[in-house]
Amino acid sequence: MEQPRVTVEQTIPGLAAEIYDDEDHFMKGRRLENVAWPDEWLSHPMFEQVLFDHVQFTQSQLERLEITDAILTNCDFSNCQLEQALFYRVTFKNCNLLGVNLDQAMLNQVTFENCRLDLAALSRLKTKQAVFKGCSLKSASLTDSQTLKVKFEQSDLDDLLITGTWLKNIDLRSCTFEKLSIGEREARGVRVTTEQAATLAALLLGVRVD
Repeated sequence: MEQPRVTVEQTIPGLAAEIYDDEDHFMKGRRLENVAWPDEWLSHPMFEQVLFDHVQFTQSQLERLEITDAILTNCDFSNCQLEQALFYRVTFKNCNLLGVNLDQAMLNQVTFENCRLDLAALSRLKTKQAVFKGCSLKSASLTDSQTLKVKFEQSDLDDLLITGTWLKNIDLRSCTFEKLSIGEREARGVRVTTEQAATLAALLLGVRVD
């Protein structure tokens, strides 16, 4: 996994509103700290080598958002519309993405660490390498992502909806769930513990393992 190519020394303090100052909605080399930027609408904003800390994007619609070489810490994207977003070498730490819409997003060298993605819409994802570590994806939906290349580590996947997304060779052994909404075809080849296998057998086949 490649890490974001950005350091504090490469950035200067900035304001989220600066994105409007550039005709192409492009921002580079900034530190955005303790910024409230909710309910915004913007088409194709681009951030490169930016450090985000406690930035609130709640309820914003950022179509084709593009973030490259960035670290986002304690940021709030709850209920944001981020269709066709592109994240390249990006790390999310302790971020709230409750109910976020990432339909058709591209995740390349992206890490979500201790993030909340409950009720997130993860449809038609394009992933080259992505990691969800210590995250909550309760009641999220992972649909029609046939080229899924992700790792789930120590995450809560309870009631995750999985349709049209093949989990072959995906390792869920460190994760927890009491229920998964998943079909037999999607579950084929997934790596699970004995206890998780019993749960899946009960869900898919009605088999009871005592």
